[in-house]
Amino acid sequence: MNFYDRIDFLEFFDTERIIDEEPGIIEYKIASSEGVTLKISMITCEGRVNFTLISKAGIELIAFGFDDIAYITCDKNKPGLIRFLFYREGKEEEPVVTVLVKPTISLSLNTE
Repeated sequence: MNFYDRIDFLEFFDTERIIDEEPGIIEYKIASSEGVTLKISMITCEGRVNFTLISKAGIELIAFGFDDIAYITCDKNKPGLIRFLFYREGKEEEPVVTVLVKPTISLSLNTE
């Protein structure tokens, strides 16, 4: 999915929380059962995606971002498992970031 299409994006993330704070920025938030929140911010005009993990107390644990994100895919093929894969332009063979949101939140980075 090209993440510039807001309608596809809404369907892509189902009924999870999506917030528009500013034009051109789409944010997606999901909280784990432990209270940790993952915020994914997409700056659509720049092709940039930022990831932030926030503790139950509201403290930012880690934040990082990637430029040149060309598209996102979603793996919902296994029951109880939802995984999002973010691919860089020109490097479609392997995702730069893999985000597991169900059953728990985890991030896997490929910075090569």
